[in-house]
Amino acid sequence: MIKVIAHHSALRFQIFTPQFARSGSESKKLIVEVNVNDTIKHLHDKVCDALHIPAPVSGFKVDMHTQEAPIHNSACTTTIGATGLFALAVEGTVPLYVVPRSSALEERSQPVGQGMGDVFLVKDHWHPSQKQSDRGMAMMLSALRVFAQLAKQHKLGERYQAAALSTFAGLSKFPPAVRCLYLLLQGSKPTTSECAALSHSLFEILEITVPEELINNDRGRLFEGARLLFGLVSEKARALAQSDANLIIVLTDFHPVQAHHGLMASAAEIHDDNDRVESDPTLRVCTLSGVQNRSVIVFRGQLDTLPDAIPDLIKDVAYLAELCGQSGLAVWRPTTLASAAAPCLAFDEDGLVCVYTGRVPCALPSRDMGVFRPLHGDETPDMAQVESKLAPFLRKYELEGTDVFDILGSPRSRQLDAPDEILMFCVDVSQSMEHGTAFLDDIPATQDDDLVRLIDVEAFERSTLVKTEAALWTYEGLQDVLEAVKEADQHQQKQIAGKMIQIISIMVLECLETRKMSAEQLDGRSHARLREVRADIERLQVFAAGLRTFSSEIVDLIVLRSEAIEVSGVQYWQVGHGTRQETPGPKPYPLDDDITDIPVHLRCPVSYTALEDPVVAADGKSSCPAQCH
Repeated sequence: MIKVIAHHSALRFQIFTPQFARSGSESKKLIVEVNVNDTIKHLHDKVCDALHIPAPVSGFKVDMHTQEAPIHNSACTTTIGATGLFALAVEGTVPLYVVPRSSALEERSQPVGQGMGDVFLVKDHWHPSQKQSDRGMAMMLSALRVFAQLAKQHKLGERYQAAALSTFAGLSKFPPAVRCLYLLLQGSKPTTSECAALSHSLFEILEITVPEELINNDRGRLFEGARLLFGLVSEKARALAQSDANLIIVLTDFHPVQAHHGLMASAAEIHDDNDRVESDPTLRVCTLSGVQNRSVIVFRGQLDTLPDAIPDLIKDVAYLAELCGQSGLAVWRPTTLASAAAPCLAFDEDGLVCVYTGRVPCALPSRDMGVFRPLHGDETPDMAQVESKLAPFLRKYELEGTDVFDILGSPRSRQLDAPDEILMFCVDVSQSMEHGTAFLDDIPATQDDDLVRLIDVEAFERSTLVKTEAALWTYEGLQDVLEAVKEADQHQQKQIAGKMIQIISIMVLECLETRKMSAEQLDGRSHARLREVRADIERLQVFAAGLRTFSSEIVDLIVLRSEAIEVSGVQYWQVGHGTRQETPGPKPYPLDDDITDIPVHLRCPVSYTALEDPVVAADGKSSCPAQCH
């Protein structure tokens, strides 16, 4: 860079927007010149005129950035000469990076929130010039969060992060967006204006990435393809990190600003020393950012000289989806999250992409998986219920052809949905059958499948978790089920509870089959009895349908309830043990003869014993068949 001496009377600024930075042609025409005594607000108004944007009376209508930091609203009354911007001039011209705001009333120069999770919540500053759909915003912010965390944890360390920044810089050629991504990779919180710069850059890149026919030429759906873009960046960054290519080097300066009174200088104190502001980048950044940001982030080299990172295969969305699967950006079904490593992408109950953040300690069995939803925040939903609501959304995406945005791209997750091979290892540790092997006998699947045909489709619509739970709690063998689960090892309780539910389901279906046969026999004979049987059939059908629909929830309820019961004094016999000796109890009291004696009319007149299969003899009297002969 060539430094321009501060005594020059005017300074020229070359305007770059995310769109112009990518094209590289129209930006040469957007040059404004201001006097050294003009204020930052005057510069802002001239930029608005150049971009044909009405300038407001007060405040900013566009976000302005230097290569080092954003320009805060509080610097609007500062003169150009007091800002030290002359030090950033190249051949008399200062690059100025501008992002138009979607709302003039929105303040974008403040931190995004209290916690790091607030950074990725859907807010106005994340929307580009074209407002995006809920699916697109959830996709972009979820993929961005997972991408940033995976890059921070990558085994190649800082080399991979530098490669990711270089790749993205080649795509966007917009330093404020690269700076925002750098802060996210470092686990720091960018300002809202920096988030807006990243959002607008992503929008411009996705315009040439996402096929128009895939989103019906609706620019409000471009962010739905954000996962594919981050998959491309991840793969290119991996290849760059393992090569000898020159990568972006980030220079940061975090030393504190010394002032006349106190550690941090006020804007007024810094303005009084123009020479010091020009020579010290930290002071210059504090002046422009309202003494809110002490860090100077400079990228060595000009970003617009980096080669374009978009390959010829950019339109091959299926290929990009496969890259997502290889880069840890696959989207997992809720029922397969137990096999996934956090953080990863998942689906929420609205069919939108969210972030699986890991197991939540001290949570209920069915609500121990934490997720982050960009439209709502952190939650611990019941994954079984989420899975049950997901099918219509996935079917819609498949019919639209947009399933490539979130469903495709993970061979491992697809294999968990429909495995083509199951490998099982069985080890016999029984030692002559004196100890159990902990293997449970499998119930033939055909038995269950053959009986499912007895359940009407309407029964599945009528069944609810509350009805199923109420019917289960009145089941006569529930106490035995709870005791069996409680006696099992903790890591086997869910498995045993699931097996018990399967057994109960088969028993209910067998009872249902018997009731249907009884109804066929009673048809047209006893109407009262037929109504009772049909009522039993309807109750059993709803119960059986509920056991199949809410099996995972019922298993969790049984495990939870088994913890609160007291096991009765039942003795269990094992192979090798002797037979159990019954303890003799007290002798019963003798009953009176008038209770135990058989009435005369129930005795055989010949043997005087109780009648057994009596017949009527020729003389009209009843007697046992043996006595008649």
